[in-house]
Amino acid sequence: LFSPFLVSCQIPGGFSEDSCVLRGIMVNKDVTHPRMRRLIKNPRIVLLDCSLEYKKGESQTDIEITREEDFARILQMEEEYIQQICEDLMRVKPDLVITEKGISGNNVQAFFVLNSLNHRMVRVGRDLRDHR
Repeated sequence: LFSPFLVSCQIPGGFSEDSCVLRGIMVNKDVTHPRMRRLIKNPRIVLLDCSLEYKKGESQTDIEITREEDFARILQMEEEYIQQICEDLMRVKPDLVITEKGISGNNVQAFFVLNSLNHRMVRVGRDLRDHR
């Protein structure tokens, strides 16, 4: 039973007699919102080979803002973009979304507003492209 994906970990406290083998996948990350579930049985999982953040084209875009209303409109457009991404993801009704890179705090809030009690977002370090 040797596999690169088989991991043995020691959890502080308890006794070695309490050890057991668990079937399935365990994710050891904190939930991004305190009211999100911590245990999901038979989850619908979405694996994303990207981040869930608004990509600013800082090296590609020059914006000259002359009025405060323009700045507010740009921020509103970013929030609408994030909202649209979350709505698109919610159509497949995932229980767990795993991304390769970062997750915007606004995305977490948007998921929470869009019935996020069933959703949890996790950032994983392993490059998911190697395991398709």
